[in-house]
Amino acid sequence: MVSLNPFLQAYRTTRSLKYGGYFITMIPFFAILIYNGFINSPWDLLYILPLVPAFAGGFICNAIGDADKDPKSKNPVTQGAISKKFLIVCIGLLYLLSVEFLVLIYTSKVSLLFLILILVLALVYSNTKWRFKESILGPVVASVGFFVLPSAVLMAEFNYFSLGTVTLLISLFLIYFAHEIKHTIIEYDLDLSFDCKTFAVRTGKTLANIVEYVSLLIGFLFFLLSIYYLLPNSYMIPAYGLPVFYLIMVFVVFFALSMFFTVYYGFTTKFDQKDDVIYNMLPYIAARTCYITIALFLLNLPIIVVLFVIWILFTDKYL
Repeated sequence: MVSLNPFLQAYRTTRSLKYGGYFITMIPFFAILIYNGFINSPWDLLYILPLVPAFAGGFICNAIGDADKDPKSKNPVTQGAISKKFLIVCIGLLYLLSVEFLVLIYTSKVSLLFLILILVLALVYSNTKWRFKESILGPVVASVGFFVLPSAVLMAEFNYFSLGTVTLLISLFLIYFAHEIKHTIIEYDLDLSFDCKTFAVRTGKTLANIVEYVSLLIGFLFFLLSIYYLLPNSYMIPAYGLPVFYLIMVFVVFFALSMFFTVYYGFTTKFDQKDDVIYNMLPYIAARTCYITIALFLLNLPIIVVLFVIWILFTDKYL
């Protein structure tokens, strides 16, 4: 039976518009633009606005596409609480709103092209006959659509694709490609029970874990390379006046320890992981911390402010 409050159910399918975990990856790119003098006003945060309805429409697409393979407790469409026809109308309106916002706020045609690509990837990811979610390319599409293209939309507005920004985008892709693989590993049993052939189901958990670890490692190397290009050799850490080399070494140690515990956990569980626990989340905590830290240093903030923001991140359950 369709709910008498379809708008509330539609809101549920958008994951309640809680997209901080996705948009947080744009912070380093905002910092880069500020550092290089492209933006300097709080109003510049409006550049995120077109992405909100784009993501909302994308998650509604996902809810429709997963309706036959989700447990009832997870999906309003599966529950029969809302009709697919109503949600299709919502998707159309949200996509139009996204494009309209971008046309009003942005001037770059390349930004518009990247936004349209986000919208298309959301459609083909789970809600078309191609259904990339159930293929080897699923994590690729998710990483590009959720974590790489939003920042590319922003950088295209200023046509600022330097070696630093490109290597940072590659780093984002590889690390969140690994993150999406981990997601398929954790949900392996559920996906298998619903005959949902995601990355881990197709490759097996062991190979999926190996690909995840390799992608994480290469992604972090690209992150270090981006620091080399983004910060001049003469850059000194604010308040302490230490060379950026020391910052890089802290990142290396932090990430190396996180990878050690994650790989060790993989071996102890025989690569049969069923839940998100601190051990398999550590590299992603490390990566997010590194991204945010480099952004804060680009903004030339005092070390105490940097540490305070990192502390807030560590208290965030999403991490």
